[in-house]
Amino acid sequence: MRIHFYGHSTFHITGEDGTTILIDPYATSNFLRYEPRFDPANIVLVTHEHDDHNNVDAVPGQHEVVRGAGTHTARGITFTGIPSFHDRQQGAQRGPNTIFLFDLDGMRIAHFGDQGVEPEEEQFAALAGINVMFMPVGGGPTLEVENVIRLIDRLKPNVVIPALFKSEKEDLPLAPVETILAGQPHVRRADGADAGITKETLPAPTEYLVIHASR
Repeated sequence: MRIHFYGHSTFHITGEDGTTILIDPYATSNFLRYEPRFDPANIVLVTHEHDDHNNVDAVPGQHEVVRGAGTHTARGITFTGIPSFHDRQQGAQRGPNTIFLFDLDGMRIAHFGDQGVEPEEEQFAALAGINVMFMPVGGGPTLEVENVIRLIDRLKPNVVIPALFKSEKEDLPLAPVETILAGQPHVRRADGADAGITKETLPAPTEYLVIHASR
């Protein structure tokens, strides 16, 4: 599995069979200065309906769009949308969010979108056994760093890929990625915007894989 990071919470994943999945395409705004120049994808996932996550029209090519809670199938892949919230007020402040769970290349993958509240017990049960976790780590409009660390410690994924952290192109109250990395013994930094993960080389215990935005 190859992973490309465009910045913010937007990732492009390519499976061994060539299937491509793009997650949470953003639009440029007064607080987000990344340019939405994405690679084509077969499937586009949208975790919630904010402009910095649902710019589906900017994704080139023919693609199937998956959004919302429930079970969805696209190109033979089953995507489970776990309902959650963007805030601690049951969505009253920032609305709903979806955690997407799916299997690719023999690995269980979860993208947490803009997770703003700790999962409930039923959600933890659904997330058991995940291998690769795309997680917002900068706090601000999402879970605070200490809550993220507690969540990771409980789920124990093989790989955590940070998203939504402070950058020069985002005017959001986010902490830098180094905040969550402080004291972590297992950190791998990609050379650029791309990284690879295979089932055979999954690390244990949990490794933080930092990928640098390409836009």
